[in-house]
Amino acid sequence: MGVTLRWRRGSRCGRTGRAWPSRAAPAVTGADGIEGHLIAELEGGGGRLRARHPGEAHAFFLPISVANIVSYIHRRDMIDYWDPQLRLVAGYVDGLAAKYPFWNRSRGADHFFVSCHEWGAAAASRRAVEAISAGCVPVFVAAGGDSYSPPFSDVLDWRRFSVAVPADRVGDIKDILAGISDHHYAMLHRRVLRVRRHFRLNRPAKRFDVVNMVIHSIWLRRLNLTLPY
Repeated sequence: MGVTLRWRRGSRCGRTGRAWPSRAAPAVTGADGIEGHLIAELEGGGGRLRARHPGEAHAFFLPISVANIVSYIHRRDMIDYWDPQLRLVAGYVDGLAAKYPFWNRSRGADHFFVSCHEWGAAAASRRAVEAISAGCVPVFVAAGGDSYSPPFSDVLDWRRFSVAVPADRVGDIKDILAGISDHHYAMLHRRVLRVRRHFRLNRPAKRFDVVNMVIHSIWLRRLNLTLPY
């Protein structure tokens, strides 16, 4: 599992009634707003992203709101936090597979949903976005062979504006960061400011902002996916 920290020299960067979760419209404000924004963009925008017929679709969006799922099942005394979420989504997918042919023809490989919440290793992606938005240089701490992929890594070279620290050296992280020269840090920070537009949320969406980057990433993954039809 990857862990993401935020780093800015000379300052501190801190962190900042029930409805059926797949039906209720998710919020479009706060930390969970990306779900509502992306759903609105997919459903609106003059229909430019929607296929008129399922046979014309390149990918299928599952209208699941993870933010609403959390609100729907969460109890303060819960011990097992993840299993109820996974079982709810599994039941939703079983219903899709039984009712529609599109899931079964690809076993769900061309289906996607949006999650603004942590699902296992995905916890780091939200921290990385928060770091970029705050103008901080992201610092990744990961074990060798970690499969975590930073957001939009298919088009952004994170090595040019972030720092990677091996998990077995996390105890030395302060010395590692202090050992980076001012010149190199300034270069990393300038690049962070340049890529920050790709993590901004606009309404309506603008070119190269986070909504269009998400849609572009979905498209790239679909192009690289070989399906039997």
